Amino acid sequence: PFLIIASDSLLIIVMNMVISSYGGPERSDMLLTCNTIVQSFMLIITMPLGGITGGTQTVMGYNYGAGRPDRIRKAEKHILLLSVAFTTVMFIIAQAGPGYFVRIFTREMSYVRVTEWAIRIFTLCIIPLAVEYTVVDGFTGMGIAKVAISLSMFRKSVYFLGMILLPRYFGVEAVFYAEPISDIMGCVHNIYYVERKGAEGQSQAVLMGRFADSRTETYINGRKRNMNILVSACLLGVECRYDGRGVLMSQAEELLSRHHLIPVCPEIMGGLATPRTPAERTGSGV
Repeated sequence: PFLIIASDSLLIIVMNMVISSYGGPERSDMLLTCNTIVQSFMLIITMPLGGITGGTQTVMGYNYGAGRPDRIRKAEKHILLLSVAFTTVMFIIAQAGPGYFVRIFTREMSYVRVTEWAIRIFTLCIIPLAVEYTVVDGFTGMGIAKVAISLSMFRKSVYFLGMILLPRYFGVEAVFYAEPISDIMGCVHNIYYVERKGAEGQSQAVLMGRFADSRTETYINGRKRNMNILVSACLLGVECRYDGRGVLMSQAEELLSRHHLIPVCPEIMGGLATPRTPAERTGSGV
């Protein structure tokens, strides 16, 4: 979260520098004032949105640790629906009546007109932004920081490039289009990432969920389970081998009656897909 918030602040500074550079003495002061009001309006959107997605991270983290991918998917659906509902309301407000908000800061009509236009442009794609927040904060809550940061930084990189390139070719006012462009591209990238990882995610969901009960039940048939045992997931029948198959070992049922079995697949945890090219370690090489 620190890196994500710090980069947001840096992008605002860069945007002000771009406006000062391309705006000239006659436009920069007005557009800087305009941008300040626009960023204030965006806080009304992003702070509650972050509260919705960030406030539910404990739910995601608990169910991820409990090996309940079904609950994770259910939670993500509810979070996304609530986020989309909120951003839809804010989109309507931003497009229909931004002047009420702008007049809190200034009543100079030339400033009001420019700022109303900028808010409408800046918020064109805030509904897809709900997908970005839901996915990124979901991965953050599950402790998968590497994925969360990479997805967030993709959108911010698009935003940064848009701020640098658009004013150069289309005039300083075009800097406000960088936000909606990055919002829609970030949404598409998040959806593509989730879909591309779909098959792997299904394997990992099985890996996490198939033997979840064996970790949460303390007693079975009146006998206490004794140990936590890590077992190669494919030996418990999880279809995660290189050829997409699993082999249920004969001792699994007997072990499951007395111990907590924790399925582990290093290949999937390392990011490999199922099925995959077979590999074998020989000495120090693979």
